[in-house]
Amino acid sequence: MRLAPIIPVPLLAVACAPQSAVLTEGSYVAFIDADDSLTIQKEEIDPTDYDTYFNLDCREFETPEDEEALKLPDPIPVCGDSKWPPQIEEWAVDSGFYVVSEPLDPWRGEAIITSEGDLQIGFHQRLPGGADMRFLFTVNPTFQPTQCVQGQEEGVPWDGNWIEEWSEAELGYIAELPDDRREAFSHMDEFLDGGRLYFLNGRSYQLNPLNTLDLWFLPDHFVAGAAQGKFAEELIYHRSARYGEPYVYNAIDALGATDSTVLIDASAIWWCDLAAGSDPEEVQCLRTFDTNWDGTTGGAGDAPETFEDHVRNAQARDQEEMDWLTSPTGKSADSVFAYEPISHANEWRIPDGLPPGFDSWAELHHNFVVFSEDSELEAGGSARGAFTLTLESRESSTRVFLKGKFEIDKIKNDKWRAEDLEQNKLDEAGVTLCIDS
Repeated sequence: MRLAPIIPVPLLAVACAPQSAVLTEGSYVAFIDADDSLTIQKEEIDPTDYDTYFNLDCREFETPEDEEALKLPDPIPVCGDSKWPPQIEEWAVDSGFYVVSEPLDPWRGEAIITSEGDLQIGFHQRLPGGADMRFLFTVNPTFQPTQCVQGQEEGVPWDGNWIEEWSEAELGYIAELPDDRREAFSHMDEFLDGGRLYFLNGRSYQLNPLNTLDLWFLPDHFVAGAAQGKFAEELIYHRSARYGEPYVYNAIDALGATDSTVLIDASAIWWCDLAAGSDPEEVQCLRTFDTNWDGTTGGAGDAPETFEDHVRNAQARDQEEMDWLTSPTGKSADSVFAYEPISHANEWRIPDGLPPGFDSWAELHHNFVVFSEDSELEAGGSARGAFTLTLESRESSTRVFLKGKFEIDKIKNDKWRAEDLEQNKLDEAGVTLCIDS
């Protein structure tokens, strides 16, 4: 998958053409940065136009005069108690936020196969007041990394079938969750049995556990999908996958790699040094995690945990934080948007004893799509599925969380597509690319 083609597709704006993708249910919650949002500055949105609207503002001001002038009125009561500050959704401390939510009811939806062979699904939503929100996600329908093996004419699967393993492990885990944790995944219920799960891991990176100054961005052949959009005046992009403590990635997101990686300890990276050839399900990685989710010591790491337990706990902690961040009363029971990421421990991969790759790594995903077992992800095919997206602005602290179910009657070829020159040349030469392990 190459991420450059994920663009605002022209045909999505052509209202007279038949829609090929329809949302059957869905909703979103947006945290609009009160200080730096271009949407607010241009008055594209009036938050009070929403039926569901409240303020989040726990900023500390230098003077009472500044607080009186700048603090948002009647913020939800979460400041100063045991809930604040959030340790995974740390962006919430950066500003005050207008929090708005409504059902997804797009006026336009489309599903196309791009010139690179990726499936791109996009929707347009008209916001209160008339501004537009668009969001789209792309997956590689034939995603399966391969590697070169001496004596084989074609590449062989790298570690096995990734989509099958992701789906079996995580959809099965969701199916066994208690009722109070299932609501965040209720839109996926009909796809838990036999569904195909894609993690949208484009733009993601790992930190070298042997030298945390090194960032390893995922190569194209490891990328299953990506997402982006625009909320009125703000471009928004999917949150990258996490392969270490959330505070590590939050720091890099906020400060950049150069300024934030120097103080990152290898113990904060979710890689376990297992012996080559060992069975991760038999030889559990048992470690004492000596930091809290925000990097402070004491509390979270009092007792050893397995890797899987640790990332499952991070997943549950994020759900808890989002429950009160999305509540008009600050009480979890009153949340207007049930949300939870998905963690994965890669226990199906046999370790090679070396950090590169995904064996012996754990990860946390905030963007994912599941397709029904009978979906045909090709031009002319039909599909059904569900998604959860976490989209973030690079110019402000605005965040948009979305989830929903969709149906695609017929997937189209992009009428504006160019030929894939690279693939054409490979076909002409009779060459199949694989990766040298």
